Amino acid sequence: MKVKVLRPCHCIKRFKFDETLEYNDKEEALKKAEEIIEIMQIKSCHSHEFSINENNNCFEIVSKINYKSW
Repeated sequence: MKVKVLRPCHCIKRFKFDETLEYNDKEEALKKAEEIIEIMQIKSCHSHEFSINENNNCFEIVSKINYKSW
């Protein structure tokens, strides 16, 4: 099972989460995806909001602009 960040922002790149990660099972991949989002919620610049979508044997981390931060 893979974990991939779609359209990585500068914070994702700074923390080196912009590569596709691969895990042996679904539970392990979901745990890593949730960990990435937690780190981004605490340590990012808060200009983006992050969520997880499951798509074809892959957890995709999606970012969208956080208009509340403006």
